[in-house]
Amino acid sequence: MNFRELLRFTRIMSKGGSGLGKQLDKAKKPYIYVGLVCVREPYQGQGYMRKVMDMAFSEGNRLGVPVILDTDARSKCDKYIHLGMELAGTRRFGEYGVLYDLIKYPDS
Repeated sequence: MNFRELLRFTRIMSKGGSGLGKQLDKAKKPYIYVGLVCVREPYQGQGYMRKVMDMAFSEGNRLGVPVILDTDARSKCDKYIHLGMELAGTRRFGEYGVLYDLIKYPDS
């Protein structure tokens, strides 16, 4: 990506709005951010994603803070919703795609 493309990409990303992390940072509220969950194909469908997310959810419950993440595909978004997360927002970036912001609040 050359400098012009980088500037264009930066402008497009800024038009998509701020994600949950930036919103919570601005409000000075703590959270756990899950950066990336990747399960290799031979291990998919065996509950590994659930185990990883359950660790994050348990820590969020222990600390009393929400767990957040973003993902780039509706199918992935649906998997996180199935695990108990809520869709908190959608950010659109034109030809660069969409990000789905998800959150799991701590259990009461």
